Amino acid sequence: MTLLSLVLLCPLACASNSPPQAYASTRDALANLDEFGALLTRAGLPPELLPSGRELSPEQAKQLRLQFHLYPLYPPKPVEYAPWLVADVLLLDIPLKSTAVSRAELGRRIQEFKPLLALRSDG
Repeated sequence: MTLLSLVLLCPLACASNSPPQAYASTRDALANLDEFGALLTRAGLPPELLPSGRELSPEQAKQLRLQFHLYPLYPPKPVEYAPWLVADVLLLDIPLKSTAVSRAELGRRIQEFKPLLALRSDG
């Protein structure tokens, strides 16, 4: 009983009130996700590589495709395959048309893929 009261009264046992900053950038990136950002995250892109801004330029789309094909250096996990495929198709379209696309428009385009099923090569 005295041990419990000693632990409860000890100021060292209290947690700090300041929030941990170790994951602050990841937390901020995930807090501001839109439909397109959520797709990229589900496709396996790390939160720190998510693009910012209201539009996606052809150059940003090229860089994202490069990230998807280089990071990670292995094929997408089974759960990431369908989002990865949709993201790749959307990102390929932007440089081909050479115009920036708004994030809202990308969100609308994602909705067009909702009724489709993606079949992996392994079935």
